[in-house]
Amino acid sequence: MRKQQGFTLVELAIVTVIIGLLMTMLIPVASGQLEQQRRKETINKIAVIDQAIVAFVMTNRRLPCPADGTVPSGTLGAGIEVRDGNGDCGTQANGVLPWISLGLSEADATDGYYSRFTYRVPPDGVTGLTRNGALDAANCDPAGGAAATITANARSCNSACDRSSAANRAATCTSPINILSGRGLRVIDEGGNSVNDPSAASPTGAAYVLISPMAEGGGGYTSESPRVS
Repeated sequence: MRKQQGFTLVELAIVTVIIGLLMTMLIPVASGQLEQQRRKETINKIAVIDQAIVAFVMTNRRLPCPADGTVPSGTLGAGIEVRDGNGDCGTQANGVLPWISLGLSEADATDGYYSRFTYRVPPDGVTGLTRNGALDAANCDPAGGAAATITANARSCNSACDRSSAANRAATCTSPINILSGRGLRVIDEGGNSVNDPSAASPTGAAYVLISPMAEGGGGYTSESPRVS
């Protein structure tokens, strides 16, 4: 009978080296694909959230306040906006997307890296967007030129808007742009340049800001506890 031969130690060592080299080459490829998948998932979720916020504004005529990101999942208050009696949101130091208030699941409000989306809105006052009626444009007219009506709760269009003629619309009606002028958040880029600025000559403040902590997770909140790096 022919004697069977096994692998020698040298042959095994060569095979091990080859496998190691292959793993070294494949790991970056797999990591890059995973990163791409997570980014795509995060972008898709942001699109869903934007639609949910638009639906909330159409129903409630205001923006929702952030939820407290330090509240663990399944605990009373998790995913529910924190809003005072005036409709203001305070400092929002721990603010995350209020998924329950928006009719979303916590999974919808969690990015591809397992962090809850950070969410910020203008904090308070008549320049804010979270008070009752703060985004009520029912009496607005795009052709209007009248100033917005400012009350204790919010800024609104002139209820005495007269649409009987172009001159009357210009004199008595408020355009949607006028009730948004000077409102919103100032957003700057890494170089300190304003991307959105409600105090600029042509004000373009951001109504809200949604942030994914991404892979670094810095300042982000998970379903159990804050994850800060």
